[in-house]
Amino acid sequence: MFKWKGAETTLLIRLSGIKSRAKGACTLLAAGRKKKSTGKKSGKTGKSGKKTKGKSGSANKKAESVRRGVNFFLGSILVLMILAGAGWMWVFLGKPGWPEHVPEDRSACVELYFYDSAVAYLVPIHRRVDLAPNDTITGRAVHEFAIGPRDPNLARVYPANIPIPSVQITGDTAVIDLPVEILGHMGGASKEAALLDSLTMTVAAAGECSKCRILIAGEPMEATGEGYILDEPLEPPEFINKVSNFSIEGESRWVTVYYVRDLARDYLFPLALEVPLGTPLAEAAVKALLLTPPRAIYPPPIRICPEGYSLERLRIENSVAHVDIRVPDPQTAFMNYDINIFRRALYLTLKKCCDVTDVELSFNGRLISSYERFGFLPALSAETCWNMEFVPVQIESSGEQTVSPEEGV
Repeated sequence: MFKWKGAETTLLIRLSGIKSRAKGACTLLAAGRKKKSTGKKSGKTGKSGKKTKGKSGSANKKAESVRRGVNFFLGSILVLMILAGAGWMWVFLGKPGWPEHVPEDRSACVELYFYDSAVAYLVPIHRRVDLAPNDTITGRAVHEFAIGPRDPNLARVYPANIPIPSVQITGDTAVIDLPVEILGHMGGASKEAALLDSLTMTVAAAGECSKCRILIAGEPMEATGEGYILDEPLEPPEFINKVSNFSIEGESRWVTVYYVRDLARDYLFPLALEVPLGTPLAEAAVKALLLTPPRAIYPPPIRICPEGYSLERLRIENSVAHVDIRVPDPQTAFMNYDINIFRRALYLTLKKCCDVTDVELSFNGRLISSYERFGFLPALSAETCWNMEFVPVQIESSGEQTVSPEEGV
């Protein structure tokens, strides 16, 4: 194996040889100059009154030729040494100064929609995958959606044991070709609505298409058995998981609020709540978030903040929501709750109704970032995979825990 130390010794030896040759050349050059001086003296007028060149003229030409040859030789050696040194540095010192090839990142975080444990609400789940060279994010997202959830606390929407649909992208439309076997699993309005809503929201979340066209075995279909129109491209629904408020008299509107689905997982999911028409959406959404979630199903959603908290002020300026919450004791606020889950739910809730880019949260007029006990507060807008899917750990017969193979994407 090549050692730099040995190369350095070789280089010194070569330099010594060049030095000795240069010294000899300089001696020869000096001798030539001496002869030239002598020739000038002897070249003075002789008895005939004419100058005599003698042998010194040829000696001078020879010395000049030698000098030029030595200079050319030394210059050539110097250039070769520089090139050789650069080559050694290139090979053995890691190619300094040259940009190294960085492989392209082909990973993506896809958003998928599955049923909750009660098969009642749709829950957005994030899963990180590695894309193949010919994969699109939309195609891979639909593929993962069809595979189904890995978390046993979630339920699939796409039927099991049927072929995975194919996806083609045309402009801003994803053409999804469902297998003919799916017709045997589309009975019931709730099933059909959940399938179509999940597909369109999964496609839209991928960011490549805004709508999708549904085909069955390569052929267009006018409508489902329950009357959902399929002859035009479908857009994702504005609201899902609707909870009606029968106490409202007159016209109403919907507002989305994010809650935690159950105690087993910290999955945030949206509920669309019905509020009277004319109600300020931002205030209505935050107030609903601070209250107990509606108990329309069992198990009901989980509170994400203690009881007794109320909205003091809400101001949106330059796409940043400034939210001040009145709490009984700021020093013990959120003692038994996760402040970051609450911040995330508050951010998603306000982003849905008001398109905010960040939230500045205060307790009784004091920013929570000034409380040392809250520690690190991650940037809300920087987190794209905020509902990462839980993957159970398999226990082999040897007793060692291993990650499920399904997680290796």
